[in-house]
Amino acid sequence: PTDRPRPAIPSHNGSSLQLDLPSATVKRVKELALAKGHTPFMVLLAAQQLLLGRYARQDDVCIAVPVAGRHHAGTEGLAGFFINTLVMRNRLGHNPSVDDYLQQTREMVLGAFSHQDAPLDRVLEKLAISRDVRYSPVAQVGFNYLVEQDHHDDSQTLHIDGLDIELIQQQASEAKYDMIWGLNDRSHGDSYNITVTIEYKTELYDEETIRRYLGHYQQLLLNMLDNPDAPVLSLPLSDTATLREELGADDTVARLLPLTPMQRDIYLDTLIDAQNRRNYFGWTQLIPAEVDAQRLQQAIDSITAQFSALRLRILPGTRHYHEPGYAAILAADACHNALIGHDWSDAALDDAALIRRCHELAFRPYDLAREPNLRFHLVKAAAGRFALVLTAHHACIDGISLQAITEQLMAVYLAQAANRSYTLPEDVYPAYVTEQLRQCDNAASRAFWQQQAQACEGLSTHLPTRTAGGTYRSLYHDDTAAHWSAILAWCEARQLSPALYLKALYALMLQSWCYADSDYYFLDILAARPRGHHKAIGCYFEQRPVVIPAQAVQRDSSFSALVHYLQDYRQLSRDKPVSNSMIERLFSKSTPQFLFNFYLTERYLPFGEV
Repeated sequence: PTDRPRPAIPSHNGSSLQLDLPSATVKRVKELALAKGHTPFMVLLAAQQLLLGRYARQDDVCIAVPVAGRHHAGTEGLAGFFINTLVMRNRLGHNPSVDDYLQQTREMVLGAFSHQDAPLDRVLEKLAISRDVRYSPVAQVGFNYLVEQDHHDDSQTLHIDGLDIELIQQQASEAKYDMIWGLNDRSHGDSYNITVTIEYKTELYDEETIRRYLGHYQQLLLNMLDNPDAPVLSLPLSDTATLREELGADDTVARLLPLTPMQRDIYLDTLIDAQNRRNYFGWTQLIPAEVDAQRLQQAIDSITAQFSALRLRILPGTRHYHEPGYAAILAADACHNALIGHDWSDAALDDAALIRRCHELAFRPYDLAREPNLRFHLVKAAAGRFALVLTAHHACIDGISLQAITEQLMAVYLAQAANRSYTLPEDVYPAYVTEQLRQCDNAASRAFWQQQAQACEGLSTHLPTRTAGGTYRSLYHDDTAAHWSAILAWCEARQLSPALYLKALYALMLQSWCYADSDYYFLDILAARPRGHHKAIGCYFEQRPVVIPAQAVQRDSSFSALVHYLQDYRQLSRDKPVSNSMIERLFSKSTPQFLFNFYLTERYLPFGEV
């Protein structure tokens, strides 16, 4: 992206900026290259292409690299112009780890150098690349890495038989490309020195933008060295202090975290349609006892201070190279989740009517950047009859977390009433965020789901498309105790879970209703909680496709075989987290979208003991 539109006729007016990479960073680059069989050129080029791809949000990055053209014997000492330009193309879409990305870059560079005798003009002619006077074809950014040989001091003067030859530094006044990155490696012995110079077109870029490129290049290079196993698209471009300043995070923000891919997609969905209610939900707990509101507020304060997800706000990205949003965790003393009281005792509501009215509390808009994304409501239905209602935005909390919050809230409330201490569990959610960024949409996950989506069709009901602004409706069916007991007995006899049984029924219903005659899929809502996070509080849930092969739902196929297939498929896809946005890119879209969610709740909790 440029600061200004390209002029119809380029002027080629230019300027340049320099940055000396820290000596420690240069040393680590060279050590990494030596250990992995790369060259420093490969590592430095890989970082530049990754940075440009992240800035432009492109998966395919082409860079122009000049080569000396003196690799044949006898050409090294000849006077003449042998330079050719190679276009080096790197792809980022599969989100490889840093190690894999560097190996990919190595293979790409060696392949390019093996064809360095092919003149670029002839290549462009053969490819029939269209030309535009406003910019260079194929690649608009250059990369030039030079190593100074036999450099023993910082002098710019060369002495030859009484002749002194001095290098005169000249400020760039013209730019051949949008940008040309020149890296001058003056390292020798135990001294490690690389200067990065960006020559740029002043009609396209401001000096501050180029300065930011240099800073991000240095930070990204350091992050690549520190995180060899991390997916390249998850690496931060800015250090924490710079990011805080750019986002306007004040002293009330104790910590900034990236959003998980699921949080990011939910947040984007909210930005696209701020009035939608699909990301709002709630939990109602009926309490057949008096509730001390002051004590309950103290319990809320205790768990808010302990669990970072309860202090989460989402700050929108403010620069084009930012993520859409960031999780800002407020300091414990800067966040207050106030208990909201409601007195509905005059309405004389029975339990069913009370729950319906409580549900409406969930569907109130959220200001994700400035307001709590979790709300605590205490409803008085009558004397000795209350309802505790927790409502939340899904970008902050999932359903299991609401249940866990209720349990912890009750435990603290009861402990305070009994004048005894209670130790809240450790907040493990930040660790999950880090691990999720490493796994979700990484190269292995993308490859798996790409293969799953190849022969998979989207479902269609052949019904008229719902118009925008339609209403939301919920229909309920309560199964009989006898039928549910029979299902449990069938599952127990085969050592299967009821969730798999119901999922198989859902698959058969969709196949029949949508007349699917090839492989199809629906989305399954998963708790997706790693070991040790069963009762943790945060946004853990995921949506993953469940692919149903056509042969699994034929008339001669057994229901038991379908259930066992779903069991095996769950294991097959267990360690392949995928974002909603990646699902949309890989899978044919269903109209409407079908989701399955098996949620096991604990209906009775011990709030009524006090």
